[in-house]
Amino acid sequence: MVGKGVIGLIVGIAAVAFALVVSGCGGGGSSSLSKTEYAKKANEICVRSESERQEVVAAASKKLTPGKKVTSAQQEQIVLEVVPTYEKMTSEIDELGAPEGEEKQAEAWVEAMEEAAESVKGDPGTAITGNAPFQKPDELAEELGAKRCVV
Repeated sequence: MVGKGVIGLIVGIAAVAFALVVSGCGGGGSSSLSKTEYAKKANEICVRSESERQEVVAAASKKLTPGKKVTSAQQEQIVLEVVPTYEKMTSEIDELGAPEGEEKQAEAWVEAMEEAAESVKGDPGTAITGNAPFQKPDELAEELGAKRCVV
C-alpha cells in the first residue's frame, strides 16, 4: 500500500494537470447551445474526466514501491499517463459546439487546452512545479462558466 503522502502527491499532480487536454482543433459540433447549457455540459464532462484521471493515478500508484519517495521521473510518468484522459475530455468539449455568441471564446479555450497539453507533454515537470501552462485555459473556462474545468 502506498502511503497517504504519496497518494496525496499523486492526486495533487493529477489535479494540477487537470487542464491538460488535446484533441483536434476547436469548432466541433454544430449544436447551438446557450452559454448556460454549454457550461453545464462542459462541467459534466470535466467531472467525469476527473474521475477517469483519478482511476489512472490510482492504477499508477499501485506500481510504486510503498515507503519509497516518489521520484521526479515517476511523477512525470504519471502526468504523461493521464494525458489521454485530457485528450478525450477536450474532444468531448469540442463536440458540444460553441455556445451561441461565444464561438471565438470556446474555440480559444479548446486551443489553449491543446497548447497546455502539448507543453506538458514536452516537459511534464511543468505540471508538477506549477500551473503556468494552465492559466489561459483556466481563465477561459471560468469566463465560459465551466468552473469544474479549472485546475
